Amino acid sequence: MANNGKPRFEAELDVSDAIATFEYYAGLAAGLDARQCADVPVPDDGYRARLRHEPVGPVGLIVPWNFPLVTSAWKMAPALAAGCTVVLKTSEFTPFAELVYADIAAESGLPAGVLNIVTGAAEAGEALVASPLLRKVSFTGSNRVGALVMRTLAERTAPVSLELGGKSPILVFADAD
Repeated sequence: MANNGKPRFEAELDVSDAIATFEYYAGLAAGLDARQCADVPVPDDGYRARLRHEPVGPVGLIVPWNFPLVTSAWKMAPALAAGCTVVLKTSEFTPFAELVYADIAAESGLPAGVLNIVTGAAEAGEALVASPLLRKVSFTGSNRVGALVMRTLAERTAPVSLELGGKSPILVFADAD
């Protein structure tokens, strides 16, 4: 509520959604080891195939101001469950939820450097996207900035996930209460 002015009811829904997201991906992570190096059937008995799951590597996650708690959970939980280290860049307007995530990570015993929180304006996001150390970037925000993120990552053929704005307009007509 203090982070971005949501009513209590919506803020409580966000907390519940974030918890459920972490619980869901923790459950998936628990089963990864059991499936590691599982045999994969192939049509020729002269060959053997195995499936091996490996983290993509360090990931950069950039979240917007409007759903910081939930969007951060949607990005962090699968990345951490897959064994990736995370650099999460908050909105410069709503960094409080992510800073609490950092506190929770430290209290839970997550090793230092596994979850990293970066605050700041556009320059911080630009530096994150430009870093050759990151193996993948996920960005949620405007179409204009998303195109810049995609272009930057395409130059080094790094994977990118984009959720871009402008797709959920609200129309209020003159006869609305």
